[in-house]
Amino acid sequence: MRCALCGRKAEVKLVRYGTSVCRSCYPEFFRGRVEKTVERLRMFSKDDPVCVALSGGKDSLSLLHALHLLGYKAKAIFIDLGISGYSEGSRKVCEKLCSDLNVDLHVYELRRERGLTLSEVSRKVRRPPCSICGAVKRQATNRMARELGCTVLATGHNLDDEVAFLFSNLLNWNLNYLARQGPVSEAKFKMVKKVKPLCFLTDEEVRIYAEIVGLEVFEGRCPLEGKAPLHFYKRIWNELEGMRPDVKSSFYKGFLRKLKPLLSVDEGELRSCKICGEPTSRDVCSVCSAFMKV
Repeated sequence: MRCALCGRKAEVKLVRYGTSVCRSCYPEFFRGRVEKTVERLRMFSKDDPVCVALSGGKDSLSLLHALHLLGYKAKAIFIDLGISGYSEGSRKVCEKLCSDLNVDLHVYELRRERGLTLSEVSRKVRRPPCSICGAVKRQATNRMARELGCTVLATGHNLDDEVAFLFSNLLNWNLNYLARQGPVSEAKFKMVKKVKPLCFLTDEEVRIYAEIVGLEVFEGRCPLEGKAPLHFYKRIWNELEGMRPDVKSSFYKGFLRKLKPLLSVDEGELRSCKICGEPTSRDVCSVCSAFMKV
């Protein structure tokens, strides 16, 4: 089989696209898919300053790498939660890529900002670390993007992530979460626009890109992570994809086209937290509430 782009021997079979490409052309194919998503969903333009939230994993690093080579004005942010043996490794690979690309990396350190690491606050308030982690990262990335003058915050969520979240919310009929799920969340009161340029690319497609372009990624899993059902849901959908190629994309796009327009978000009126000033639907945001109990 020949590469659909250059005619040389194909090495990467793209079943759901009905084509194959060689390893040399795959990065071009991948970046083309990213750019198509950005343009079709009007996520941002080449003139918009974009903040990319890095985690150290293949998805966010591949996103920054692709956007940079496509000519977008990308800055990078990293949230250091002070998780021993994990945050250091994640931060290191983010710093390396940003140095290689000559992209500014801005770091939020939880201990410096709030006086405690994630492990410490979780232990003191007796709450699962994941319940605090999500709130901290959402607030910190939004604040940093806004303060850096970026109009858009981009995350590395891929199709597998989106399908797993969607499946979980459907199983539990979390209508408010379903209403908020999607590749674009428009800006509102102190909240910058949030986008997911990799939302139509699978986990495997991102992995191949990271491998071919030689990205150094952090492979470790968070030691505080519990038994999240999302990993199990991803395995289920990988089996389905093996039997029916492109079922993930069909499921996700069907949701966006048929169900999401029927749902409405009920998150209350946003206001400034009385303590930190960040947007919240309550008088005191969930992050400040957690740290107040320490």
